[in-house]
Amino acid sequence: MFKKLFFILCPIFVYARKGAFQQELRRQYGDFLNHLNKVETPLSFETFVYNLNTVQNFNEENNGCRMYLTQNSDINRNDVHKKCET
Repeated sequence: MFKKLFFILCPIFVYARKGAFQQELRRQYGDFLNHLNKVETPLSFETFVYNLNTVQNFNEENNGCRMYLTQNSDINRNDVHKKCET
């Protein structure tokens, strides 16, 4: 009984979680645009998400260096800034 219920409800929870994650990315992207007084272009959201993932993955794996988005991180892939402790 519980196993059937789990398999019925599982896709609903996965979809809801994915939707919440997408909303959070959109919120962060909106903040990025507002802060820099920019307007969204056709591929800018996808480029921003790609660069944000690059930054987050790098920062999780490295202690001596940090990576940051730049004002053009919505225009060019891999347009990020890396700063290392000297």
